[in-house]
Amino acid sequence: MLSKLRGKTEIWWFAAIMVILAVILVSLISLSDVGKTKSKKAIEEYFKVEVTKAADSFSKGLKEAEVATESMVDFISSEHEMRKTTKTHLADSLKKNTNAKAVAIVDASGAGFDNKGYAVDLSGTSYFSGLNDDASFRFVQGDGLTDLYQSLILSRPIVYGGSRKGYVIVCFDADLFGVENIYTPFENTSFYGIVDTEGMCPKYFGIKNMVILNEVGMWNNIKDLCGQDTIIDTIRDNSINETQLLHVKGAADSRVYIVAPLHMNDWRMVVSVNRTYFDSLQKRDWQKIRLLCWEIGIATAGFFVVFLIFSLFNRRKENANKQELEVKADTDLLTGLYNKIATEKLIKNYIAQNPDGRGLLILLDLDNFKKINDTLGHGFGDEVLQYLGMRLGSQFRVTDIVGRIGGDEFMVFLKDMKTQEYIEAEARKMSRFFNNFQVGEYTKFYATASMGAAVYPDDGKTFDALYRAADTALYKAKKNGKKQLAFFGKDN
Repeated sequence: MLSKLRGKTEIWWFAAIMVILAVILVSLISLSDVGKTKSKKAIEEYFKVEVTKAADSFSKGLKEAEVATESMVDFISSEHEMRKTTKTHLADSLKKNTNAKAVAIVDASGAGFDNKGYAVDLSGTSYFSGLNDDASFRFVQGDGLTDLYQSLILSRPIVYGGSRKGYVIVCFDADLFGVENIYTPFENTSFYGIVDTEGMCPKYFGIKNMVILNEVGMWNNIKDLCGQDTIIDTIRDNSINETQLLHVKGAADSRVYIVAPLHMNDWRMVVSVNRTYFDSLQKRDWQKIRLLCWEIGIATAGFFVVFLIFSLFNRRKENANKQELEVKADTDLLTGLYNKIATEKLIKNYIAQNPDGRGLLILLDLDNFKKINDTLGHGFGDEVLQYLGMRLGSQFRVTDIVGRIGGDEFMVFLKDMKTQEYIEAEARKMSRFFNNFQVGEYTKFYATASMGAAVYPDDGKTFDALYRAADTALYKAKKNGKKQLAFFGKDN
């Protein structure tokens, strides 16, 4: 492991040195007769790199919000009978984690509730009728959730049972990812905006009275000014994923436009600066090229050191976030055990990887749980489930699989049961588990359960077959009077 880490570090440093040498070489070549042309290309590339970085920063914030939203929607879809309070808690957590202004969960008609639990109805908004089955972003005025003049809306459909049941709507301040929050190295008179394929500008920052922003769209305006149809057609082509740079000479002034794809919807980021500013940078670069050779080398080396540190830190942070999301996706919120999907997945993985192994599957169903809820309340019922989850989680080895698969249904899979004696010992331990199983600090309640057990691979070589066998045994235990554990295919 250590040698691999060192190897990766050496590769990073080698790459950094090669880039530094390349920059120095380009700087030296620029001293030749074509130095002025080289300098112009270097400034153009500088602009394109910086705008690309700004576009990536903009996209990164939205994509992180999209990933978090998709994880929450997938969880809601897998647990479609989830209570409103739980959904409200999830919505509020999503709002805090994504810096959103509001989060709402609505049905297909637009009615639902926000992250505070207040009722909302988005059916009358301008955008709701246009939502589709894909996650999408859009700038809107009047989001139905906040008093913002302009909002950035992320919508994600909630689907289960093969049909769309509603949406999760995440509302951001449209200025959250604006020019004030994204570093751009250009002068203060720059125009900074988001445009679509047709050149219409749903969001812009900087100069607000530019003649380039009229009702015909940015691209048509630029085409009229410069007559460069081919370049405009290239910029409008969604298949082009490279940052474009365009020099436009107009009647009032000449400007440089840098257009970078955002890789979401059909949006692009456009930065426009005065041509005089561009020319001043080019001239300064040409006149001080010898000094810049050293400055570029030092700056590049420092940049890559910072980049290396940032990359290592960011990768570690991303891995930690990924692990946290995976744990949340696999966890039952009430008990802290595995949820149904994670439990089945882990058991299937064990069966696939251990065809010659031996295990014990136990299905556990609390007796008369509906009566507990009806007589003592759902809050006390949740307390029973939480306490049972805690006790079950501490009852077995960390390598065993313990999960909650339904309201009051639990599943336990014990791995590596090498002998029949092991199986019988675990069965006896489970039979005694509910002896004096008392819940409640003030209200004392003694809970019991019916259990069905099946042995892998004797009673089933696949998860489905093993589950059916254990379920049959569970039915037998209930039929025989509950409060007991029954094995599949055995009388006792």
